[in-house]
Amino acid sequence: MADPILEIHALDVRYGQSHILQGVDLVVGAEPLALIGRNGMGKTTLCNAITGLVPSFGGTINLAGSDINGHRPYEIARAGIGYVPQGRRVFPSLSVDEHLRMVAGKNGSGWTIKKVYELFPPLAARRKNGATQLSGGEQQMLAIARALLLNPRLLIMDEPSEGLAPIVVEHLIEVLRNVTTEGVGLLLVEQNLGVATSVADRIAIMVTGRIALETTAEALLADEASQRRYLGVSAQIESPRDNAPAVS
Repeated sequence: MADPILEIHALDVRYGQSHILQGVDLVVGAEPLALIGRNGMGKTTLCNAITGLVPSFGGTINLAGSDINGHRPYEIARAGIGYVPQGRRVFPSLSVDEHLRMVAGKNGSGWTIKKVYELFPPLAARRKNGATQLSGGEQQMLAIARALLLNPRLLIMDEPSEGLAPIVVEHLIEVLRNVTTEGVGLLLVEQNLGVATSVADRIAIMVTGRIALETTAEALLADEASQRRYLGVSAQIESPRDNAPAVS
């Protein structure tokens, strides 16, 4: 892959005696990449290692050719990685507008508060509301908007559809497609196979801390044996509108 945004090689992460990530190799380029797998396979640990929230035991993490492994989380954010963690992690004491002003740049270029309000009209309507007054879908919008205001080269999203109604998930899919057309790379960690394959053509499957398979959305959806082997899901994959089953 020419000029990758993110390139990970032989990444190891340990928690005490537990070897969580074991020689992970992964490349994210201009097209979105979805990472899927069952619970406990190490997907969130990978997100946390990339963003500097947990230390690595070995390996390399390069962002646009620069080594960021071992850097502090705020340095990695400034280097160009926006992170939308599992569970949204919004601040209960801050309003929508306060969340956004906290991270917005001063030069008015790239992603601005005005632009994210245009992307998420419900946030504009509730800009003075506290984060806990928002619905789950609105909180997810806020978490995405907050990450975009960092003007990232790469957006990492950990299970963004978790707990959301199917109609909200459909809107989320459309938003992610729009974001990728703005030149932002996307690493999507998803528990919903329907969402993952709707957003990304490239799919990586993690099994016990390793990348077990890299394939395409079309090939995976046609391969019932791989779905059962790696994900433990039935052959029948529903669309997000039909409330697709969780696989992570």
